[in-house]
Amino acid sequence: YTTAGSYTHHYTNRYGCDSSLTLILTVLSNGLKAEIQATPLMVTPAAPDIHLYDRSVNSTSRMWLIDGASYSDRNLIYTYSSEADSLPIVLVAISSEGCHDTANDSLPAQFYAVL
Repeated sequence: YTTAGSYTHHYTNRYGCDSSLTLILTVLSNGLKAEIQATPLMVTPAAPDIHLYDRSVNSTSRMWLIDGASYSDRNLIYTYSSEADSLPIVLVAISSEGCHDTANDSLPAQFYAVL
């Protein structure tokens, strides 16, 4: 189910008899939407700090997943120190009902190994 509301189902067993079981399911729809804003849009050795902003809609908490670490701050500054060519960022937005929505981003990086 994708829309809010109550749904009632009557079940029939394999012999064609109606069962007395009724399932009422309420789907919560609070418009939860995870959204990441990051600046700058590329990290370099000269500018390794990334400002990450949680722009999620209808969330009460969040979890950032970056480089194997997790953070719960609404907004944070992350200093990128890897030599990888991109930085994957995951934001899990959480509603007051415990629902989750996930946003993924990947910032390009220009880090060069010193030989």
